[in-house]
Amino acid sequence: MVPASRKINAGLGLNLRYDSQGFIPPSKLATEKVTFAKIAGLDVHIHHIPGETSDQIGVWIPSWKAFLSGDDVYKAFPNIYTIRGAPARDPVDWYTSVQKMLDLDPDYLVPSHHRPIIGKNDIRNVLIPYRDGIQFVHDQALRFINKGLTPDEIAKRVKLPEKLEKHPYLREFYGTVPWSVKGVFQLYLGWFSGDPVDLFPLSTPEKASRVIALAGGVDNTISEAIKAWNKDDIQWSLELASYVLIQDKNNKDAKKLKVDALNLLGSRQINSIAANYYITCALETEGIVNLEDESTRKNEWQIIQKLPMKQLFQIFSSMFMPEVGVCETTEGIVQFIFSDTNSFVVLRIRNGVAIIEENGRAKNADVTVKTTEAKLKAAFITRLDGPGDYTKDLNIDGGIVKFKNYMNCFEEDFQLLLP
Repeated sequence: MVPASRKINAGLGLNLRYDSQGFIPPSKLATEKVTFAKIAGLDVHIHHIPGETSDQIGVWIPSWKAFLSGDDVYKAFPNIYTIRGAPARDPVDWYTSVQKMLDLDPDYLVPSHHRPIIGKNDIRNVLIPYRDGIQFVHDQALRFINKGLTPDEIAKRVKLPEKLEKHPYLREFYGTVPWSVKGVFQLYLGWFSGDPVDLFPLSTPEKASRVIALAGGVDNTISEAIKAWNKDDIQWSLELASYVLIQDKNNKDAKKLKVDALNLLGSRQINSIAANYYITCALETEGIVNLEDESTRKNEWQIIQKLPMKQLFQIFSSMFMPEVGVCETTEGIVQFIFSDTNSFVVLRIRNGVAIIEENGRAKNADVTVKTTEAKLKAAFITRLDGPGDYTKDLNIDGGIVKFKNYMNCFEEDFQLLLP
């Protein structure tokens, strides 16, 4: 989303190149901590090395004394918590995996994102600080958690020792120490900070309304945001402008202040994720980019084609909207029978949830849909709208209107939750 003229880098490289995306299910499973295999005549040991992801694998080639480290080592501080929306990575798993690499004592280390490192000493000079940096952040976060500090307080306290901070593989180009600290807090304690204020806090719109009232109205709030800007208190200026836009999304003064603050904060970042996110949000506030652009979903069809139907329905069930019409009290069973795979899925709607049942075909289904997996997957993507569309590709027993009433309880925009 960030124009090339404003993008410095993507953290692990100058730019992330996108090509067509898809899903290829694994043909062989590595289910042990170490799996032995022969590939093209070469003996390899496939190691489970959770870190950047919990399913990360590394490959040890004993005859070459080479280790392919996947995403667990790159030339930036590790991204223990990613702001794109994912569970925090477990730092204990991560530094344990790096220790495993050290124990193998390789002559060659081949990361996925950077150039190979050659020579035992050079490898150890990367892996030891990398491993220790991860453990330092984990241990210090846990130390302050046990002292009763909140995530924001801990994030202000924990700093890498100077020797680690200056190491080229621990510069905060990709991950950051403050975000990682908050990720550790989340792993151990979840969302609650320990402050009773956080038990049932005001919603953001409620807080915005009260802050604006406390300031003496919208004009005074904008005036305070300008004062904050002039004092180089950019974060407070951003927060005040954002409060005004929550109440009045078209307020030009607040919009300009927010855009200026986002751009300035972005320009001051060495962290690529933070910088690019600030700039992208500035562009979105200006109306230059749309983060919900349909073009960003162009590859979903390829992924949906590969997913088993029951897994697809599990995603579908999270799209149920109990607040719409009578959906909260709607009860019924919809059975889908797929002639091309000789399979079926039973969907029970009850108590505001959509349940995927595993107990065989339903004998008393309210609606039975006979079709093929390919046609139903196409229906998810193309958002069938109206009885005519349903009758075109689906054979429905129990009534099209009844089926549509059930389907109206689901989000109209079927958006696959990509990782």
